[in-house]
Amino acid sequence: ASSPPPQPPPPPTQAPQSSQPPPRRSPSPPPPGPHSILHAATRAFEAAMAAGGGSDQEDGAGSGEMDVELLVAAFRTNLAVTEVFGSMMTPAVKNDFANLDKLAKAWVALGKRRGAAQVATLRGLLEAERASGVHKPGGVLRDPSAGIALTWLRRSLAFQRGLLQGLAADRGATLSAVATAAYKAHLERYHNWVLRGTFKVCLGGLPARDVFLDKLGPELRPAERAEVCYREAAEVGEAMRRADERMGALLVALDMDDQRKA
Repeated sequence: ASSPPPQPPPPPTQAPQSSQPPPRRSPSPPPPGPHSILHAATRAFEAAMAAGGGSDQEDGAGSGEMDVELLVAAFRTNLAVTEVFGSMMTPAVKNDFANLDKLAKAWVALGKRRGAAQVATLRGLLEAERASGVHKPGGVLRDPSAGIALTWLRRSLAFQRGLLQGLAADRGATLSAVATAAYKAHLERYHNWVLRGTFKVCLGGLPARDVFLDKLGPELRPAERAEVCYREAAEVGEAMRRADERMGALLVALDMDDQRKA
């Protein structure tokens, strides 16, 4: 008996469709070439916002979220920038360290009581802290707490943003002049007269602009250092602005916008 004719190969099967959601898109790769230390801070704040989701178009309810773990990491990354301001700003740098420590400790403590998933986002953390009853109505926040730590961290961030953006916008001004303008715009109204006097002395002793740029871009060639630093100062300033607005919107929405002076 003759063997049966060969059968045509079966049509190729399609891969089964996954029921899992697509993986979260990773941040776009950094542009090629060396960077100033500002670039790492830009990407860190952008990562905290991207992981949190939401939108920058706030509706009064804080729709722009932030991932707490990545936000803490972004503040830690940004400490490298604050340290470049020099020894005269050491008290301010230490204050940022202290507030970041308060934020991290409150996050860990509330995570143990409520569950890590409940405090993974900034809204979740602040809502859990408010529900614990440690704060008073009208934005009167307990110290220490995540709320008061975040309040002072974002004020410091606004000051740094004003300084860096001013540095890029007015290349003829001294660093002390740019910093003084940023202080008056973002921090002065929250300080008592003692702190104002202290900051006035500190801001007057900031390094020269070229020394500051050297510290911002130690890996950059001298011929390109200024332009790269100015470009990345504008970029990190924009990332800081968006992060600050998201944090501020949540504090206002949750009645945690403490306006008292130090």
